[in-house]
Amino acid sequence: MRYYPKLICPFIVGWLFSLLLSCRSKENVLPGVASIQIILFQNKKPRPFYFLEDSAHNQLRFEVYYFDEKGTFIQPLATPQFLVNGSPIEADHFTLTKAGQFVFTAKIGNRISHNQLRVEAGSATDYISRFELTTAVPFLNANTTSRLPVFFTIVDKQGRTLDTTGYSLPIKLAVNGVTQVKNQFITATQAGIYTLQASLWGVKSTSLTVTARKPSSYELVRFPVIIHVPQSADVSQIDPARILAEVNQTYRARKASVDPNQADANIEFVPATTDPFGQPLAVAGLDRLSFDNPASVDTAARLVDRVVHQWCPQQYINVFMSVDWLRIYGRGFSYAYLPTNLTSSALTCEQLKEITWTATAIPAIYIYDQHSFEGLSHELGHFLGLTHTFANGCSYVGLFADIPQHEESFPDSRGYKYSCRHIPYVSDFVMDYHAPPNSFTLEQIQYIRLILSRLIYLPGSLKPGNAQLRKALPNELAQGTTIACKPVALGVTY
Repeated sequence: MRYYPKLICPFIVGWLFSLLLSCRSKENVLPGVASIQIILFQNKKPRPFYFLEDSAHNQLRFEVYYFDEKGTFIQPLATPQFLVNGSPIEADHFTLTKAGQFVFTAKIGNRISHNQLRVEAGSATDYISRFELTTAVPFLNANTTSRLPVFFTIVDKQGRTLDTTGYSLPIKLAVNGVTQVKNQFITATQAGIYTLQASLWGVKSTSLTVTARKPSSYELVRFPVIIHVPQSADVSQIDPARILAEVNQTYRARKASVDPNQADANIEFVPATTDPFGQPLAVAGLDRLSFDNPASVDTAARLVDRVVHQWCPQQYINVFMSVDWLRIYGRGFSYAYLPTNLTSSALTCEQLKEITWTATAIPAIYIYDQHSFEGLSHELGHFLGLTHTFANGCSYVGLFADIPQHEESFPDSRGYKYSCRHIPYVSDFVMDYHAPPNSFTLEQIQYIRLILSRLIYLPGSLKPGNAQLRKALPNELAQGTTIACKPVALGVTY
């Protein structure tokens, strides 16, 4: 057996006693607190980078959250000590005055926060590698109301894009060398080419040119529309005049729109007043068919073909409600004839009677039911030659330069969609999905007017002020197809 000297035993006993007190001390600090979290005051999210030039936002203030073992928030009475890079600071805030990386923690007694706040600070010139100025499209209308949003991209020396959400960077935007009051958008009252450049604390962005264009001027044309409804339909629920008045608001650019290139098509759609025999219609624009939606698709196609031949496409735009002659799309879908491959053959209504269309080439519009007419502006857009704005996706160049090239998508929580170049924009294009149908762009209207000049399966227009049709103009024979549209995407819910 080994014996320790008598003087050593009291020392060991004292050391063990102090160790026991130390353990108890640790256990008694913030009893019931399982987790300590340091956060910015009011739980603000730390910025990815703090610019030393931004004196209004480079002071950080801290607080501490406490949680029990179940993750429930608790608030004990304790004053934390905050530390930066391991060194205590005297208050609950810290001002970034030099470049570097900073690690913030909190300490209560001998307990340390379970997390750290890491921030980086420096000058703009040392941080910014590339400062880019972008717009979703390079055009806007030359007027007092159109606004083309401007977006900024900041890339650091490591090639990382700075997320500027929550920043209030004092970016200055200059247009043709003149600093603007606002930097979020550009307006132009005069047509011409404008050069844009931005600056931030001495760092200049890339330059960008945009073109402001005058609106195109076209003769007003009006097209008679006839809505064919099944024999058993409740026509009291269908008002062609009201339906077409809403459509005309869109085609005459009278709806509020965020589109900087919204244009007036100078096209109006009116309820037809007479039938093919010249007899007045009981309800203008409405024709009750002698049949309901046939059980057979072949029968439906044959009957619709017969009706369209009777109501000549050179005298009426034919819209069928709830008579589906294709039966290839789902519940709630509508579809429309889309003209393609124009030829120079000019045919009269009598000559058209000799033409037999395939089911997919019948020049007419199908509307699912009486609740689907809010999509009629969209279907008429197809009938006048327009495809969906996302038809080419990101694989091919878009047809219109004043529409951001994009794929079908929903807007995010802020209302933005994103182009193929990942530039944000707000869509209210009639020919898009998941967007309010408020606007046609200038180039879309130019294309529609080109189609009108070819006179494909369109009635002669009504002159302003005239109640009767002009003599029907001969149309060019066109080959075409149908294009389907989702119900929910056009705002129709089933």
